[in-house]
Amino acid sequence: METESRPENNENSKISDNPIAASTERLGKIAETRDNGFYTGGNVYNLAVKFLIDSGSTSSLLSYRCYKNINSPIELQPVIPTLHDVNGNKLRVYGRADIPIDIQNKQFIHNVIICDMTPDGILGQDFLLQNIKSVNYETYEMITNSGNIQCWVGGGSSMVCRITVRENIALPGNSTSWVPVEIPYRKHTEHSIHVQPLPRQCNQVHLVEGIVSPDESSSIAVINYGEEPITLYQNTKIGLCESINAPTDYPRCAHISNDNSKTAVPESETIPDYLTDLFERSSGNLEQEDNTN
Repeated sequence: METESRPENNENSKISDNPIAASTERLGKIAETRDNGFYTGGNVYNLAVKFLIDSGSTSSLLSYRCYKNINSPIELQPVIPTLHDVNGNKLRVYGRADIPIDIQNKQFIHNVIICDMTPDGILGQDFLLQNIKSVNYETYEMITNSGNIQCWVGGGSSMVCRITVRENIALPGNSTSWVPVEIPYRKHTEHSIHVQPLPRQCNQVHLVEGIVSPDESSSIAVINYGEEPITLYQNTKIGLCESINAPTDYPRCAHISNDNSKTAVPESETIPDYLTDLFERSSGNLEQEDNTN
């Protein structure tokens, strides 16, 4: 088993020359909407790492590229099994170590293998069995004993993420207010998103469903159906958003105006003969202003 620390070798050259492997490496870079990998962001010794969540990988991995950028010393232990990528090519392995992984303020100590690979890191089946209770694919969240971990899909076209209140805000009773919100993973969504209230949300506050273009100053309409005012506190989860990827090369209505001038009714819009008697009888008791005849 090779454990030397030189990252370049002939095996890596073979992988790069493999057209299937090369196209796999480009997936999510050149054509992001094709990448359906499940990801979450974390830190290893304060180094930002994008983890691919892969239940098909028996072990959790960290790329040698990220390992080289860690400032803290890590003592690597030898790795006995031989690792292969999805194309069957042998991976160059440097060792394994217990490392601290911080994911959205949740700390884990986990044993990972350091190897040459395209993703920053992979959270494999060993990590999921040890730390994850379940995965909600509707909201793209991993559920742990200490809270939920928001994830995203590599291509933004199918991304779903939560909407939280940015700052404390009081909503008067029986009113609609614009509430400043945070969409933590908006950078992984398409330009336009569909916002919607939480499933099975049964209280007096209701997020207005619609399509918005998210940015750092996004505000969303929220209705308070109750008689009494209510306060939404910072970081309260009030809804979900989902990427939409709709074509824009079709005619759009730019302006609607109300013309109050009276115009002649086209002949095609007059009352048919067989409805004349019914109309005359039903409009007989109408007030003058209600009678359009």
